[in-house]
Amino acid sequence: MTVMVGEEFIIQRVQTGAKSANGIEFEWKRVEYLQELAEWLCYHELPLQDSVDLLQWAVDIVLSLQIKPPPWLEALRPEGDH
Repeated sequence: MTVMVGEEFIIQRVQTGAKSANGIEFEWKRVEYLQELAEWLCYHELPLQDSVDLLQWAVDIVLSLQIKPPPWLEALRPEGDH
């Protein structure tokens, strides 16, 4: 597989982010970079499934964070779901 310049840049950002961030910040950076790479793949008309896989990975990371939703979002939930 030939790696294109844009993809190399994003991969470098993921690696650099891994070295500079820690904990939750690191996970959010990974999510951001995975989303950017998925977008780049779509823009360059590469296989859609590759983008879907990257976005699924990003979703899995977010779900694993088990973050507490902000109060304004909690207020929008129906009464029985609290």
